[in-house]
Amino acid sequence: MNLDTENIHIVKMGENKKSEILTNLRVEKMIDTNSKICKPVLLTDSKTICTIYTFVKRFSLDYPDYELWLDKCRRELELEYKQAVYITNPEGIILGSLIFQKHKEDQSILELKNLRVHPVFEGKKIGSKLIKAVEQLAKEQGFKRIQGDAHSDNPVIEFMIKMGYFIDVEETLYTNKKEAILCKDIKI
Repeated sequence: MNLDTENIHIVKMGENKKSEILTNLRVEKMIDTNSKICKPVLLTDSKTICTIYTFVKRFSLDYPDYELWLDKCRRELELEYKQAVYITNPEGIILGSLIFQKHKEDQSILELKNLRVHPVFEGKKIGSKLIKAVEQLAKEQGFKRIQGDAHSDNPVIEFMIKMGYFIDVEETLYTNKKEAILCKDIKI
């Protein structure tokens, strides 16, 4: 696959629910599919939020009360508490998305909440591009660390380690299954 670059805008939460353009990023563009890479979710765009919600809902994971979490996530995207980046094909079909937010207890940490790649497009660097876009955003916004969690037996852990993350701790968060807390310190 040949790669090129494309400028994108990342939208961040603004005070009083106003969005502002934060920056341009240089990210890879897949020439052979003309995919739009890391198109930002404009948090005031209910149609886009609904599209992200529907995409994520199709690929649920083994978490308790997943439907309740997903509904809460949709509301938090609409309220601009959470943010998301996603990748589409030329027809606007979502190939992958990543939802994230400021950590509830430590505002210096950006927390990855939900990474999804359509199974047909796994191994096509969609997840890597989404992670890199959020890492760039975190760096520009002055976060010191990015953190996420996954079931200890989830193959995404190996992917995240390849992306430079490390397992900080394993603990029980949602069920009796252990969760790996993955972290990456941001170099400024």
